[in-house]
Amino acid sequence: MNWTSVLNFFSLNYSGKFRRKKNEPNWAVLESILDFSVRNKEYYRLALIDPSCHHAGAQRHSNQRDNDRLEFLGDSVIGAIVSKYLYLKYPDSLVGPMSEKKARIVSREIGDTIAKRIGIDKVLIKNKNNPLAKDALGNALEAIVGAIFLDKGFEQAEKFVRQKMISIFEEINQENPDLGINFKNRLLEWGLKEKVEVDFRLIHHRPGPCCTFVSRVYINGVASGEGKSSTKKGSEQIAAKNALSALLKQPSILSSMN
Repeated sequence: MNWTSVLNFFSLNYSGKFRRKKNEPNWAVLESILDFSVRNKEYYRLALIDPSCHHAGAQRHSNQRDNDRLEFLGDSVIGAIVSKYLYLKYPDSLVGPMSEKKARIVSREIGDTIAKRIGIDKVLIKNKNNPLAKDALGNALEAIVGAIFLDKGFEQAEKFVRQKMISIFEEINQENPDLGINFKNRLLEWGLKEKVEVDFRLIHHRPGPCCTFVSRVYINGVASGEGKSSTKKGSEQIAAKNALSALLKQPSILSSMN
């Protein structure tokens, strides 16, 4: 028997039947992440199609199939679940502190970190020739919550968010208490309250593969914090964090600015 001919025949006629279809996630891995069996696979398939699957730079169309719309839905579902969780957990809390806690839990940094930890990168459907957006994993996580809501209802979505997202957030909060905090917003809000001018300026930018941004924050014209990062936003966050730290350590700085 010519085994080469047999293998060639099998490859030509049958191997495609055992090959995973295009835009088809690994269902076993996904269901192990979800901890339940999916009912309507189409919701989850769509939730895992990253926009990178389309041509880079192409204009979006209403019939474009990716997880963008489910991300929009999932974001709202997560917001409602986290709001309910915080309302029940902190019965005596004012709205301000609860809003700050919610902002951290639903922040991009936290979402991306949770998505990576639970293995969304193992099931994400993407185009290897197109770069992934920085928040691709977090966006897919939100889309999955949207899919759960449509497939199983609010109760199952709430169970997933509490078990897979809020519980991991608590772990992350212990490991890195600063992750997800918007220091720039905190400093700007403080400036409005204290009636002082807070100004962020980009003082250095080195383009290229080792791209670097250096930002400095001025309070009433006085340099009060500096930050360096691979992104402008990151450098501003670090500058704001350093300025807030300086203000906490030396409150007298404020009086010298007035």
